[in-house]
Amino acid sequence: AVGGDANCDGVISTTADEFLEFVNTGSTAIDLTGAIVADALSDQFTFGALLLAPGDSVLLFSGGTPVFDGSGADPWCAALPAQVHVLVAGGLSLNNGGDTITVRDAGGTVLVDVTYGAEGGFDTSLVRSPELSGPFEQHDTVSAAAFSPGRRADGSAL
Repeated sequence: AVGGDANCDGVISTTADEFLEFVNTGSTAIDLTGAIVADALSDQFTFGALLLAPGDSVLLFSGGTPVFDGSGADPWCAALPAQVHVLVAGGLSLNNGGDTITVRDAGGTVLVDVTYGAEGGFDTSLVRSPELSGPFEQHDTVSAAAFSPGRRADGSAL
């Protein structure tokens, strides 16, 4: 994100600071071991061993070395709760003009399938409004911040 260092590693990067966030809003655990994150063109990331308990979330950055320990200059760089799993994909290549993000479990079953349009190209993350359930909107239309990785749009815990 151009407006700040989303992964809190001290470097503002239009690629490494890209991120996806998945929250288990259900009542049972989701086994993401071997699950694949893909965009409309190709597979982008395969999860290692990870069981996502109800209420847990995954914060998947495109790159960098995320540091959420309060040492970063931005308010979202505070320590994240243990139920937020922070991972690095090594490149997500999300299309700013629109894309489809699909998560398939190891057996190929679609767990998540989300399409966004040109609203993805304005240096702000997309967030569901109302939180976790509504349609996607630009983050800075529901909060003063451009993004809030690992937190609700208002900066509070998920």
